[in-house]
Amino acid sequence: MLNYYYDRESGLYELYLGDALIVELPYADPMTDEEASKLSQELFAQYCEAKNG
Repeated sequence: MLNYYYDRESGLYELYLGDALIVELPYADPMTDEEASKLSQELFAQYCEAKNG
């Protein structure tokens, strides 16, 4: 299951696949929840492409 954690105040963004952290952006730009969700989908697509070579 794909999910993310985003803290606007600290700028921390993390993308998880199940319990596994697959992306961490410690200084993410300020985003709305919709933007963070869209970013999650884009980063996951890139992750899948890289994984499948």
